[in-house]
Amino acid sequence: MKPIAKNALLNALVSTLYVTAVGSFLFYAPKVLGSVNTALVPIVMLLLFVFSAAFMGVVLFGRPVL
Repeated sequence: MKPIAKNALLNALVSTLYVTAVGSFLFYAPKVLGSVNTALVPIVMLLLFVFSAAFMGVVLFGRPVL
């Protein structure tokens, strides 16, 4: 297996694990935390959106750009 293919598989695995973790968090958070109606909810969601975009950008495009 070429190093590029191995790196691509690792990136795909990391992406899958990250998306699974975020999806699980969004599914189980209301059950664990209950109903939370504060200004922090939209702030945390926007922070998660920005962090996710940056993280996935690094994982998927970081190595090919280098």
